[in-house]
Amino acid sequence: MDITKKKMLKALLIIILIIIILLLYWLFLSGSSFSKYRKNVNASSMTQVAEPVFQVDGASNILVDGIEDTIYNFSVKNYDETGISNTKMQYYVQIVNNSRANLEFILTKNRSRSSFKFK
Repeated sequence: MDITKKKMLKALLIIILIIIILLLYWLFLSGSSFSKYRKNVNASSMTQVAEPVFQVDGASNILVDGIEDTIYNFSVKNYDETGISNTKMQYYVQIVNNSRANLEFILTKNRSRSSFKFK
């Protein structure tokens, strides 16, 4: 064989190899599919964000002198006149002692109200 025929044969093999690689890439890596599927779904929905209801009955600040026992009654509710909250309720009570008095407190709770008793 002549050199030109060998060069043409090599070039033809390289072109065929490139075409095969491109076909394999197109089949496996491009994500295309040869099947057809179509389905129409007519649907509608209404969504709402749950609005929390959080009411605290009781003063936000009370004065405790440390001399006399002080009882602070409060209640926390997750309902009001519009209805009951659709969210779970979790709350934290923080006692800030600015007087630096050595206070003891007891938290008591019943169904409707909770109270702190400061000594």
